[in-house]
Amino acid sequence: MNVGIKYGSRYVHNVLEYGLNPTGDYANNKTGLGLGGHVPLGRFFTDIDVTGYAINEGYLPVTEEGSSNLLTRLRITAGFAITPGIAVFAGPSLNFRFSPNWDGANVLLFGLPLAELDGANYNDLWLGFQIGIQIL
Repeated sequence: MNVGIKYGSRYVHNVLEYGLNPTGDYANNKTGLGLGGHVPLGRFFTDIDVTGYAINEGYLPVTEEGSSNLLTRLRITAGFAITPGIAVFAGPSLNFRFSPNWDGANVLLFGLPLAELDGANYNDLWLGFQIGIQIL
């Protein structure tokens, strides 16, 4: 689950995000900051965002000292304003994670592990999808 705030001008925006995965062996929370562009097409629109996240294992925002646990996400979404104040959106994402703690085992569908570094850190790349409601 993710919650985000976009703020900025009509065509360029910043993204602040918080996410929580409370289930299973890979429970984690993440905070993110990003930059994006907005292309209005009447009631339709397209957004392109790049966001970087710091991921904390477990439920608390604490990471082991000296560990890097990072996620970068490129999202492309298409949306439709169903009223002047509410829109729906959907689209794919490309995700890249660098982590000493996670090996991509819970990315079941599109996981493409790239490499294992020094036997301790993993680079994983996968496709994702998102759908949501946006308050304009």
